[in-house]
Amino acid sequence: MVREIANGEGYNCDKVNENIGYATHFFNAFNREVVKKRNNEFMYMLADQVNDMIEDINLNAEELRKLYKKYLDSAK
Repeated sequence: MVREIANGEGYNCDKVNENIGYATHFFNAFNREVVKKRNNEFMYMLADQVNDMIEDINLNAEELRKLYKKYLDSAK
C-alpha cells in the first residue's frame, strides 16, 4: 500500500501536512474481507506517517507488524 501511494499521481512529498488524505488507501486495504475489525485510529496514524514509510527503504510487513504491536502497547 505504501509503495502504491508513492507511485500514485496523488503523492507529493512536499505536502507533508496533507498526507492524512492517504487514510482512504489504508481503509480500502484493510477492508472487511481482510480484517474482522479495524482500528480507525491506527489507520490515521499510518496515513500520518506515509512520508516516513516511503523514505524507509527497509519497510516491510514485519516492520509494520512491529509498529502495530508498539501502537497497541502504548494504547494500554
